[in-house]
Amino acid sequence: MFRLENNKIILYDGDQVMGYVFFSTNVNIVNILQVYVNPLYRGRGVANRLMKYTYRYFEKRDREFNMMCTYAKKWLEKRNQSERGR
Repeated sequence: MFRLENNKIILYDGDQVMGYVFFSTNVNIVNILQVYVNPLYRGRGVANRLMKYTYRYFEKRDREFNMMCTYAKKWLEKRNQSERGR
């Protein structure tokens, strides 16, 4: 289950935090500052799920993105490449 809490989009497995995306906002821009995955859930696609959800959440609200986190930058590049390939 995803929840928005204090500039974080958090993914839970029951009560356990699987990971989160930490962000800040400025008018129409969302700064993705950090993508974190709990070590117990690494290698299971959790970071990708978090980024997909976060991207869709803010895209629906007409926000632009500033990917400040290395993982987020790579994720967006990969997404854009797959969009161009369609």
